[in-house]
Amino acid sequence: MMLENMLIIEEEKMEIFIQGLRNEVEIIIKMEQKMIIGLITYNGKYRNGKKIGMWVQCLRQNGYQSFQEIGEKQVSQIQWIILKWLQNWYMEYIDGIGWYDERGSKHGKWVELDENSARESQITYQGEYNNGQKVGLWNLYWSDLIKNKN
Repeated sequence: MMLENMLIIEEEKMEIFIQGLRNEVEIIIKMEQKMIIGLITYNGKYRNGKKIGMWVQCLRQNGYQSFQEIGEKQVSQIQWIILKWLQNWYMEYIDGIGWYDERGSKHGKWVELDENSARESQITYQGEYNNGQKVGLWNLYWSDLIKNKN
C-alpha cells in the first residue's frame, strides 16, 4: 500500500500515526530501531519524504520497555518498523535533538551524541548547522553517568 493512500490513527499515547493526502504526505513518526546495545527512538515529522521541523533521537538500554510490532512501511529507501507501546515510555539517553528545514537538511542549533562514547560516559556536541553543514565552533560536553547515579 502506498503512503499516499494510508491513514493510521493514533490509538494510544506514544504510537506512530501517518497522515496521507493526494500529493503531500506528512508523517508524524516515533520510530524505533532495534540494536544490540538498546533501542534508538526518532521523534519527528516527514513531509514529501524529507525530515522537517524538530527531531529528537534518544538511545535506551534494553530491558526497560516491551513493544508489539504492528506493521512495516517503506518510506524512500528506509524500512520503518511500526511498534506499539505496551507499557509507559521511559527515555534514558538523548542521542540528538535539532531542526530540519523544508528540504530535509539539518539547520539551526543541534545537540548530538558522540557515536563512539560509552553509555556511562556520554560525550555530546552542541553547535549549529546551515544547509546541512556544520558551521562555526562546536562545544564538546562530557557527562559521567556513573558518578551521577545514587
